[in-house]
Parts: sequence; C-alpha cells; structure tokens
Amino acid sequence: MIKVGMNNLSIAYQAHEKELNKSLFNCIKSGQYIMGEEVQLFTQSLQDYTQSPYVIPCANGTDALQLAMMALPLHPGDEVLIPAFNYIAAAEAACLLKLIPRFVDVDESDFNSHAKHFKAAITPKTKALVAVHLFGQCCDMEEILQLAKTYNLFVIEDNAQSLGCRYKTANGLEKISGTIGDIGILSFFPTKNLGAMGDGGALLTSDASLANRLRMLASHGQQTRYRHEIIGMNSRLDTLQAAILNIKIGYLNEELEIRRFLAQRYIKAFSEIKELRLPIERSNTWHTYNQFTIIVQNDKRDILQNYLRDAGIATMIYYPESLDRQPAFADYKLTRNNRLETSHILPSKVLSLPLYPYLKIKEQDYVIEKILDFYN
Repeated sequence: MIKVGMNNLSIAYQAHEKELNKSLFNCIKSGQYIMGEEVQLFTQSLQDYTQSPYVIPCANGTDALQLAMMALPLHPGDEVLIPAFNYIAAAEAACLLKLIPRFVDVDESDFNSHAKHFKAAITPKTKALVAVHLFGQCCDMEEILQLAKTYNLFVIEDNAQSLGCRYKTANGLEKISGTIGDIGILSFFPTKNLGAMGDGGALLTSDASLANRLRMLASHGQQTRYRHEIIGMNSRLDTLQAAILNIKIGYLNEELEIRRFLAQRYIKAFSEIKELRLPIERSNTWHTYNQFTIIVQNDKRDILQNYLRDAGIATMIYYPESLDRQPAFADYKLTRNNRLETSHILPSKVLSLPLYPYLKIKEQDYVIEKILDFYN
C-alpha cells in the first residue's frame, strides 16, 4: 500500500534546502528578528510579482482581512457581504469590528460567489463585499466591480488560496488576482500556493492613502516610533518567514505549472465518471489549484472518502458546514434570510484530493487507480 498525504511540507523544504538554510542562517546571524532587511526584500519581490503599486506585509491572512476592514470607512452595524461556503476568517474579522456579516451563496460550477449572488443580498446597510477566490480560481471581478460601482460598495479580495491566478478582462487586459479590488489580501500559511514555515500575510492596494493607513494600522497606528495617530494592532511579518518566502517566491510560477499539470491528469483520468463533477477553469481565469475539489454525487462522498482512507490516501473536506450554520453566528439572524441553497448542499458533496507541487506521479497514479477501482 502506498501512503499519500494531502501535502508533504518536508519534501517542499528539501527541494530548496541549501538556499533556505543559507537565507535563514544569514537572518539569524544578523540579529534583526523584527522588521529585518528580509521583510523589505520580500515586500519588493511580492510587489514585482503581483505588479501591485503597494504591498503591506502582516502577520497572517486573518489579520490581513481585519486590517482591510479597519482601513476602509466602515462603521459598527455596516454589513459586509461574505460567501457562506468559505473559511471563517473574513466573517470573524467583520464580527470583531462590530460589522454585520451577511452571507451570500456560491455557484456550484466554480465554488465562487458571482455578482448575482452579491446583488441578491444587498440592503441599505451594505457597505462592502469580500470576493473570495476559492480553491485557486479568481471570481468574475469585472461583474463584481460593476455591481460595487452601482451600489457604492468597497471590494476586498480574499486571495489567500489563489496567489498567481490570472484574470483577463473583456478588453484582454491580464491582471493578477488580489490586485483588482480596493484591497487584496494574501496568506502565506504553509499549504498555500506560496507557503511559509509558519504564518504570514500581506495586503495589496493601488491606493496610496489606503496603503499608508494599512501600514499604520499594522504597526500600532504609528508612522514614526512612539507617535500613535490611530488605534491599530501589532501585525508584523516575521523576518525569518520573510527570508523563507523571498526564496520560495522565485519558484512560485514553476510550482503553479506543476499544480496545473497534476490537475489535468486528474481531470483526464476521471472525465468519464458521471458521478463526479470535476473542477472547471473559466475562460477568463487561470486556475492555480490550491485545492483540487470534486463534487461526489449520489450520496457517495463519505463512502468514497472512507474507501480512500482505508487505501492509505488522505483527503479533505473544505468545508464541512456553511458559515451561516456555524454556532458562532447564531445571533446574526439577518444573515439567515438569504437563500443559500448551494452553500448548504456542497458540504455533503465536496472532497479535495491530494495535489501539491511535490506530489509524485506514482502517488497520483495510485490515487487515480483507487478512485477508478471504486467506480468500476
């Protein structure tokens, strides 16, 4: 039996061991553990990669979401539209700031919220929306931006799972996801497209005044030391993590191509299985496959997952319960008025298969073999 995990972070380290060790040793030797030179170097590398005019590093992706909401002119009681089929971070950040998370549905074809879903949830109190580029593919941002313009809404892009995803506008202009709305957020959690060896995050914006405010908010509300102009928080990207990320960003495009190659092998292998719905890549986006998530029909998801587990193959369920049904949001009654049919159905059908840049072909072949055996 071959053991196949959802990821193998030790192999990812071994692939660049010499470079990472050298960078980490130099960082430790410098003694600059907080806001050291590596943070500035990585910030510039990320700016070059995303072509974002302003990049603000921070401690993690959840902080990035909270900082984004703090930087915008939002006030307690304002509503923020957030996909219900999603991780808790954006809704959690909204609640901590006394904002109201208003959950919206997603599309079964790509797991993302589209303009129609956001539009259905808008009320006079709605002031912002969070476009979550789930599983590695960008939302249809042109439609969302047009909706936001019509209703005077701020747009935050949650790009935690989709760094490197490209989006084509109707006139052929190509942009990197996370650079299209008012503020984009990134996470460098170890399993993300660009993963650290711990936590890390960043914010992207093209607005100079927003960038300045974000920097202040992430550093106790100060521009100069001990002069606190606004109430902020302590959210710094660790220097050691920046040293790691500055090496790994050089391999990001190569690793994304591998993800796409492996995804196509799955798609080709399972194309004839009618009981599986496979990920799609819309014509105006470039899927990065941070997760390869399938929809298992006919109530067989748990049976398939258990079958693969018994064969030594790890899988994951992202996400086992929609946000509106989480106990933490029980008091937000208005969020329960929306029709969230797809968000309520998906948790019982989705299954994510192993896919990461260092997954061996023989390991993937084993996963394919076992799934084909299951359906045969």
